[in-house]
Amino acid sequence: KIVFHLYFCVKLQIRIIMDGIEFIVDEKGNKKAMVLPAEEYGEYFEDIEDILVAYKRLNEPRINLESVREMLIQKGRLDV
Repeated sequence: KIVFHLYFCVKLQIRIIMDGIEFIVDEKGNKKAMVLPAEEYGEYFEDIEDILVAYKRLNEPRINLESVREMLIQKGRLDV
């Protein structure tokens, strides 16, 4: 089943529905988004969000555990 939608009244947006999962593709057929049915995949939404946040933070600076521990001790948030 393929459903056509007008996208910003200019580009054609196509939704390809396979086993309840919808793929939104551009006019060249490149997948741009995926829609998952909440009834079947809702329990995984939080996990998917966590993965996306972790991926977004890949290039952020890291702080080693010992440095965090020392900082918490200095602020009085961790007892020695």
